Amino acid sequence: MAKRSIAIPKAVQLVLKTLTDAGFAAYAVGGCVRDSLRGKRPADWDICTSATPQQSAAAFSGQRVILTGARYGTVTLLRGGASFEITTFRSERGYSDSRHPDEVSFVSSLAEDLQRRDFTLNAMAADLRGRVIDPLGGAADLEQGIVRCVGDPRERFGEDALRIMRALRFASRFSFSVAPETAAAIHACRQSLQKVAAERLRKELDGLLTGENVLRILSEFTDVLCVLIPEIAACVGFRQYTPYHKFDVWQHTMKAVASAPPIVHLRLAALLHDIGKPCTFSFDKNLLGHFYNHAMISAAIARRVLRRLRYDNKTTQAVVQLIDLHARDFPETLRAMRRLLAKYESKTIEDLNHLKQADEMGKGTKTQQSIAEQMRGVEDLFTRALDQSASPLALRGEDLLALGVPEGRRLGDILRALQSDVCEGILPNERTALLESAQKRWQEFADFAQNSGANEERS
Repeated sequence: MAKRSIAIPKAVQLVLKTLTDAGFAAYAVGGCVRDSLRGKRPADWDICTSATPQQSAAAFSGQRVILTGARYGTVTLLRGGASFEITTFRSERGYSDSRHPDEVSFVSSLAEDLQRRDFTLNAMAADLRGRVIDPLGGAADLEQGIVRCVGDPRERFGEDALRIMRALRFASRFSFSVAPETAAAIHACRQSLQKVAAERLRKELDGLLTGENVLRILSEFTDVLCVLIPEIAACVGFRQYTPYHKFDVWQHTMKAVASAPPIVHLRLAALLHDIGKPCTFSFDKNLLGHFYNHAMISAAIARRVLRRLRYDNKTTQAVVQLIDLHARDFPETLRAMRRLLAKYESKTIEDLNHLKQADEMGKGTKTQQSIAEQMRGVEDLFTRALDQSASPLALRGEDLLALGVPEGRRLGDILRALQSDVCEGILPNERTALLESAQKRWQEFADFAQNSGANEERS
């Protein structure tokens, strides 16, 4: 990566220029520089400056400035529908809660400010002209695809344990490796993650799971995942003793995660879909392994895990339902698929097909081509069933009124029965056939009502 300058958007240039014209040093810093060097469009632009929060606010007098974190040197400038975080150069000392510094000191040097940051790839700045300032080698680590802590990794993780998960998220998302000394500190400090709020862990876990490099990171840092989700530990090295699986439970799980679409709820479902296998294992008389009811048990464990990690109800329900269903075979007939579609939402069936494909990929016993063909077969059957179920009934209430069926509950009952017969494949969705069936149903009801009345008179 020979490039050592980046394009600074006009709006960011104006912020930097306002501060520099007021006599202060000012730079774009952190993730925006990193992403720009990678050729990606930054989601936001953070500014660091020698100005104190009060001086920053004064420099933008007449504009909307919020003292969002003045204690830590941060103000937020709202301008033109965008927001810019402006933070004073600072150094930090003491992290008794493993998250916030006990003491913050404002400094005048950009170099000192960059020294306090988490990883070298986030410890770069750019001036008004876009020239990159990189005293810690962040650009070189980007070139080589390395996540490396600034300074002593154990000190960085001691300051904020969440940085452990941030390192893994970056490595997974960017397909980077973790520098050996940083990786060693991650393993050594992993238990400190127990001090971190579940909501913060959840966000980083989502990013890790949906990254391109997820298989490698899960494999190299299984012990870290076991801190977040202790139930995983029982799966590690657990042999399955079945010809349907080439790998142990955890190896299979990791491969299934990597094979699932990079969508949070699908990869969570893949991560937890077999987590109940160790407690449901049994041998048969031929010494083959079985996991009876493992889907149901895994779903129950998954619900407990997701609640502990503070996932929202929608995500939890989607994941648990998919896990509960994943061991069931898909219908092989159009009629059976229509029944499934009547019971579950179409999105659930689509997601289940993706999960089952990932599950098959993780077994290592079938070719990718055969699994893809199986998935396409399910998709084709599902699409045909969906088209039929979505088609309006070729008969309307007016047609039943013409047959003599009065308005009211009985008319609705007949229409619903006809719709059910069409979905079940009992009747074609054709007007003539539906009229004949409707007339027969109405006549049967009329005969029943007449006979019931006659019996009441005789009694």
